[in-house]
Amino acid sequence: MATKIFYRLPLNNKYIENIFIGRAKKHSLKVKLKKGSEQNKMIIDYIGVKEINGYLIVIDNVDNVSYEEVVNIRLESGEIRQGRVVQIDGKRIVVQVFEGTRNISLENTRTRLKGHPMEMALSPEILGRVFDGAGRPIDGLGD
Repeated sequence: MATKIFYRLPLNNKYIENIFIGRAKKHSLKVKLKKGSEQNKMIIDYIGVKEINGYLIVIDNVDNVSYEEVVNIRLESGEIRQGRVVQIDGKRIVVQVFEGTRNISLENTRTRLKGHPMEMALSPEILGRVFDGAGRPIDGLGD
């Protein structure tokens, strides 16, 4: 079962409030907010993975998720990988991990839903370029 961590970002007091479900911890951290930030925006991290199978991970007890939604997966080492939601079954989701599932921990992996599908800027300059599955250039011609 995934543990949820809620981050509350109100504009008025400029603090993040962390609430650790299932643990008796509560922290406040200073954060600098940009103008135009959404008031009371809620970011949720899910800690733990139910199952790993090839390039797929399964996470339980997930609310307010959309098909094709982009997710960031933070490993114990601090490395961040990207993925996308490929299946929703009630409160259980299946995420395709673009960079693979090697070194993903069942207990300490943090998954953050980004709230939007994958987006990529288009322009004539991308013609002939080569990108990885997460949309990053891999042809050595720069960003």
